[in-house]
Parts: sequence; structure tokens; C-alpha cells
Amino acid sequence: MDREARIRLVVSDVDGTLLDPDGVLSPVDFVAVGRLRQVGIKFSLCSARPPFGMRWLVRTLGVDCTCAGLNGAIVFRPEGSVVAELPLERLLVEELQERMGRSGLDAWIFTRKQWFVPRLSGPQVRENSDCLRTAPKRFARLGDIPDAILKVVGVHQSPNVVEDCAKELQNEWRDRVCVTISPPHCIDLTHVSADKGQAAGAIASAEGVAKEEVAAIGDSPGDIPMFAAVGTSVAMGQAPAHVRRTASRVTRSNSENGFAWAIESVLNGRRMLVKS
Repeated sequence: MDREARIRLVVSDVDGTLLDPDGVLSPVDFVAVGRLRQVGIKFSLCSARPPFGMRWLVRTLGVDCTCAGLNGAIVFRPEGSVVAELPLERLLVEELQERMGRSGLDAWIFTRKQWFVPRLSGPQVRENSDCLRTAPKRFARLGDIPDAILKVVGVHQSPNVVEDCAKELQNEWRDRVCVTISPPHCIDLTHVSADKGQAAGAIASAEGVAKEEVAAIGDSPGDIPMFAAVGTSVAMGQAPAHVRRTASRVTRSNSENGFAWAIESVLNGRRMLVKS
């Protein structure tokens, strides 16, 4: 466990990792973050959520390090100032809307401060409002949105429709946009250079930490680039098999406080679960 002994920064995903299956921060995981602070290890968040959807967690945990949102499309300080962002071109967003619309997906639009939906009664809108603790605004055309667009999300009630559309986008648009499936109902689309790998690197740089001294914890395909960008990677126990295979360690699931277990394993030099 030599690499863990040199860890100076832990970067964590939020949903499916730090939060339990109900989207709740458990007291055990809260204490684990405090344990890092006690021994002088920095702690950061890197999430598909927008900054405004991470605000309550940043405040609750007392995060004082640079964080990233929208799958790396924005890197920001805890008080809200922007370190870097990678917006999508408007023409590209229009093309993505049209393409996903042909498959029956709604296109949500995310900016730094707000999110927009074509139908307030559309699929997953209420669930996402609860998750982000922020209600969306309705838009009819892109001209209704004055701010830079950082992420587009394609949404459909059928996971099969989402998966088929995502595969087509990955095959046809890989040189123009970063495509990440956010199971089971969403496709996340960001700038071609915006992913959690570059975000983790930006966080480490901003905090003055070498990438070899960073541990990243996550559970989804969107976390794979982050795993590749750091010295130590930890997959949650409930993560898909292909995600677990890319990590250097596997912890328990998020229903078993796998985040806290991983932190304690790192701090105490214990070996985590065997990869599977």
C-alpha cells in the first residue's frame, strides 16, 4: 500500500459514491471526511452535478479545496469563483438537440447557475429537481438561455432508448463532444475535452498536489477517466464490472458505507477488497 501512504488529496464522486442509494450523506461518511482533515489530507468533489447542485454538500462537509462539476466542464472554488470552464458551441448544441430529438430524448441544458428543460413535466425532471435541490426553468429555444452552455443532458424514460442513442453519439460524434452515459435515463454531453480525468488534473494542479499523490473514488463509467489520471483509484462495490476493472482498488458498496471504508483503509494501510 505504498502509494496510499503518500496520498495528499482525495477526490470523490458524489452520487453513488459519497451519497447512499437514497442520495443521503450518512453520518459515517461525514465522519470519514473529517478524518482526512484531521491528518492533513485535502478533500475535493468531482461530480456530474452542476455547482449549484453541490452547494449543500460543500457547505455540510466544509470543503475548502477546488472542486469540479458537470463532468469536468467547470472547475470552481468552494465559494463559487470559477477556475476554468469549457462551454459548448451553440451550433453544436442545436445539432445535439435535433439529433436526440429524433430518438425521442428531451434535451436539458446546464449553465453555471441554472438548468433548463423543454417540459417541466418531462421524464426525470421532478427526480432531478429533488436531487439538485433546484427547480429548472422552461425554455423554448436556445436564445432563451443567455449564459454559456456547459452540459447538455439527453433524457428518456427507457434505458434502452438512452443506451442506443448514446452508442450512436459515441460512434458518430466522438471527435466533437464527450459522451457519458449516466444510467439509467440520461446521456451527459460536454465539451470534447471536458471529462473527470482532466478535471482531477486541474484540481490537483490548483491544490499543488502531484497526480501520483491523488486518490479518486467513484462508481460510474464517467469516473474511468478520473481513475486513469491519478495515482490511486477506488471503485465502489456496486460499480459495473468494467468500471471496477479499471480501478486499482475496490471498496464496499454505497449502501454499506463503502466511501468511509475506503478512507479508513487508506488511512490505516489496510488492503481493500480484491478487484472483481
